[in-house]
Amino acid sequence: MSEPVAFRLYYPHRMIRIYLTISVFIFCFSTSVFAQIGLIPLRSNPVIQSYLENHPDYEWGKTNKLFKWGTDDTLQLPFFEDFTSTTIYPDSSKWRDNNVYVNRDFAINPPSYGVATFDFLDKTGYPYSPIEALEILGADTLTSQAINLRDSAGKTLSLADSVYFSFYYQCRGLGDIITSDDSLRVEFKDNQGSWNLMWSAGGKQDKNFHRVVVPINDSRYLHEDFQFRLLNITHAWGNDNHWHVDYILLNSGRRFSDSLHRDINIQSRPTSLLKHYSSMPYDHFMADPSEAADTTNFFVSNRNDAIINAEVKHIEKHNGNTLVDSDFKLNAGNVPSYGFTERQVGGYDFSGLPGFPVVIERQFLIRESGQNDPTIYANNNSLTEYQIFDRYYAYDDGTAESGFGFNDLKKGEGTILIAFDLKKADTLHGIYMNLTHIVKDVHRQRFDLLVYSDIALNGGEDKLLTSHTWVTDSLYTVTQQNGFRYLPLDSSIFLDKGTFYVGWKQDKEYLLGIGFDKNNGYLPGGNTTNKNIFFNIGSGWIQNSSAELSGAPMIRPLVGSSYPWNVGIKKIASPAPNVYPNPTNGLVNLPFGTKDVRVYNFSGQEVPVKFENETADLSNCAAGIYWLMLTDSENQTTTVKIIRTNESGN
Repeated sequence: MSEPVAFRLYYPHRMIRIYLTISVFIFCFSTSVFAQIGLIPLRSNPVIQSYLENHPDYEWGKTNKLFKWGTDDTLQLPFFEDFTSTTIYPDSSKWRDNNVYVNRDFAINPPSYGVATFDFLDKTGYPYSPIEALEILGADTLTSQAINLRDSAGKTLSLADSVYFSFYYQCRGLGDIITSDDSLRVEFKDNQGSWNLMWSAGGKQDKNFHRVVVPINDSRYLHEDFQFRLLNITHAWGNDNHWHVDYILLNSGRRFSDSLHRDINIQSRPTSLLKHYSSMPYDHFMADPSEAADTTNFFVSNRNDAIINAEVKHIEKHNGNTLVDSDFKLNAGNVPSYGFTERQVGGYDFSGLPGFPVVIERQFLIRESGQNDPTIYANNNSLTEYQIFDRYYAYDDGTAESGFGFNDLKKGEGTILIAFDLKKADTLHGIYMNLTHIVKDVHRQRFDLLVYSDIALNGGEDKLLTSHTWVTDSLYTVTQQNGFRYLPLDSSIFLDKGTFYVGWKQDKEYLLGIGFDKNNGYLPGGNTTNKNIFFNIGSGWIQNSSAELSGAPMIRPLVGSSYPWNVGIKKIASPAPNVYPNPTNGLVNLPFGTKDVRVYNFSGQEVPVKFENETADLSNCAAGIYWLMLTDSENQTTTVKIIRTNESGN
């Protein structure tokens, strides 16, 4: 983490116009790894699209009771935001707009585990205007609510009260392509309602977070309706040219070189409970409990100008029963000033858990040694994640930071396969594939979905089990869940314990655009070359050896039986559509057109809940796993799994 950089003053400028049309992508950049396979930048945000696609009635302000959108209260100092209290959209109690993407995935070593990402995508996850190679436009804007800078602590503020604005920013992160023509800007609103440019930076290739401090040295800004905003000016390329912003602080009584405040926090998500997978069927884990990881790793951050000794712990539960509750005092270590360090907690026995699917709630906490409430901003001192054991194998964490596929097939056909280690014999039913939006048109392109039990890598022979031809257009007719499209096999395949391979073959030059998880990798800790990737362009199989492909293609084979009970449902559409938020602490939004909902606990008993306006209220339900049986206007019935937590946040 770098030291503070000097601010620069500018005269007011005219805002660059933002266009709001969406069109077909026509422009492409590609990042080559091998000459044949590689990564390509995303041109949309599949997480946001998946979040919204089953809710066509979604409107800004409609979900106030869940997310507090649309408030216009005047705030008081201090103003602080580290983007750890919400995901996808910013907290509307602090912000007037929802264009930026709040996430825990695209930044590298952020000050805290949440950031606001600025790109060329609107609040629906699609580009603001047609993709163009050269055009530079205004894009995302993040505007604060009104902040009272006239009075503080019962007195009128003056320039002598040393009001400073500060934040951290990073160029690119795990995104792609940023140029010196791209810029991030900070503007303040004066007492005449005019927006004035206070600071700006051009794009650069270093991936460090930089701290910026801007003093308020003009009395025009000391008024009760003060606002600030950050915005990016960028090429019209889509989900590229990222700027990641974190740790915004506006307060009085500061100085340019101050240490912000004495704060330590959790910086990253914990790694999986499994050695090689982010998820797998629980009965497969029980067939080989050695798959349990020895430790869980995560990073912690120190925002102070001195070394701090930090203690960490974790509490992990299943169906409300505590599996582990470690001791703060047994895991202490120093965190460098303005820096971060990796910490770990030990593994534990999570075998023999009942139910399906098995969901483990994992809470991680940090504190300064010997202090119970060590920081001013305690929200970032804890992080809750969930380990889910469902019917699929997954290397990825569910979020694509890039697209993946062939980038050079001019000489003929090619095949890409991903290897999986099946822990016990079982039946393969189909494949989940995360398909991203890319720039080049893949309309009516053909590919073959393949499953092999072995490949001729070291003198053996290829053993193809099944091949099914798909056309890209038909992918939009298959069911989708959480951004993954489910491609069923023509018939189920019995697989013996051991390695099998899933992938596709194509005979034309195009990039299919499978989602690629950059930040999680295929092993706990990430940044490990993924040797489970194989490709063949006609001269034999090649195993990936590129460190740039250290993440995971987002392909998930589905094995075993489906849900063990169906509570008497006669008509089921599978897989289920999204509901949100999930996990939830009470209120749940349901798909547009839902006319009835019934809620069942894990034993199949119906639980009474309040349902109105396509919203179900699970506030009176105990923490645990529930099934929602949804009925739409056409009497189509669908089951949805949802997790009820005890958390007070969203």
